[in-house]
Amino acid sequence: MVVFKKIKRLIWFLLTPIWPYMRDFLTATNLIWHEKGRQRYYLGWLKPGVTPGEFKMHMKTKGFGNHFIAWIDENEEFSVRRLDGKSHQYHLRLFKDGNIRGHYEVTPEFDIYDHFWEKGMEARREEFLEFLGEWVIQEPSPKKPRDFLRKAYKKARYKLRI
Repeated sequence: MVVFKKIKRLIWFLLTPIWPYMRDFLTATNLIWHEKGRQRYYLGWLKPGVTPGEFKMHMKTKGFGNHFIAWIDENEEFSVRRLDGKSHQYHLRLFKDGNIRGHYEVTPEFDIYDHFWEKGMEARREEFLEFLGEWVIQEPSPKKPRDFLRKAYKKARYKLRI
């Protein structure tokens, strides 16, 4: 069993740098299927006036980090994860319209089969809302969500120029 774990760790070590390219190729050629749209487990909307970059930095302070292994959902801004031991993770996505979704699941490194088939995937909404704190609201901004993010980006670019 220890040998199997070491082999699996070695395989992921070798795959990690090239996985995003493999993922894109496999989905583009339909060798692996990924459902269009967004995954379930709605959490809320990004608070008005907060840029995606600021939100990502906040999530880093809560223990979340890059999750480039993940599938990319339509209109996804970014995806981050927080490991819960070696076998599970909290997986959070921010979309370009400010929508936030997340779920708890087995990590692909621990069990690729269960991860791919979404076995044991859970909402864990209350835990996610604790991580998100005041950065999430339950109703979208009264303005169009896309306009909201466009203004947030302009605000961030302006701050960088000063």
